[in-house]
Amino acid sequence: MRKRSLALAIGLYCTLTPMLIGCGDGRAERVPVTGTVVYRGQPVAGAEVMFMSKSGRPARAITDERGRFELSSYATGDGAILGEHTVLVVKKVEANPGRTKNPYAPTRDVLPVRYGSPKDSGLTANVQKGAENDFAFELKD
Repeated sequence: MRKRSLALAIGLYCTLTPMLIGCGDGRAERVPVTGTVVYRGQPVAGAEVMFMSKSGRPARAITDERGRFELSSYATGDGAILGEHTVLVVKKVEANPGRTKNPYAPTRDVLPVRYGSPKDSGLTANVQKGAENDFAFELKD
């Protein structure tokens, strides 16, 4: 019985101590990342932006009406993990707009398809601690 109580006390100590002293969430370090997406000289609203790291969880965002985005990995606005990322940008719209709202309706790409492929996008970003981490992506045909 005494061994079980000791094990329980040690378990609680190891679990609660990091939370009480603020040692983080145990996940890879993240920093805020923002940016802009422009295509044909115009900001792209409603595009999905994804930063894909080779060593951890991807971060994503949806651009606003000014083409601006703020990345999230685990929680809203928590940024991206440090290091090199392949960047993907995708925007799809319904192929036949104006019909009934059908989540399975065919879609078409608004941006060049290559920007949605990790192999072909050609977009990269190096997220660094202590840096501004505000990236501008100008997409080309």
